[in-house]
Amino acid sequence: MATSALPTKAWGPYACEEETLREPMPQAIRHLHGSGQTTSGDPDRLVRATIERHLLDACADSHVELGGYDLRILAWLSDADYSAAQVVIGLIRRAYASGNAVGQNRSPL
Repeated sequence: MATSALPTKAWGPYACEEETLREPMPQAIRHLHGSGQTTSGDPDRLVRATIERHLLDACADSHVELGGYDLRILAWLSDADYSAAQVVIGLIRRAYASGNAVGQNRSPL
């Protein structure tokens, strides 16, 4: 299920890791930890699933067609540092917004 429409100004660019932590995906992960839904090591894979869902939503919202290898890489990235995954989410969303802006003859975000 894709997330809501893209905000006018969001998703980076990021100057440092701290900036990525303000985005919806890292906030969702903090909520998982803060509410006790997951524990150290993510044994139920809830953090990984959250990261992967946000990556897939960014692709779906941006009309990115995914192949099998694309999906494998997104799954792999979901096991990585969530700030790194957030940067990729931001890149996908900014690229889409930029392409829309060019197509609509207006300045990109």
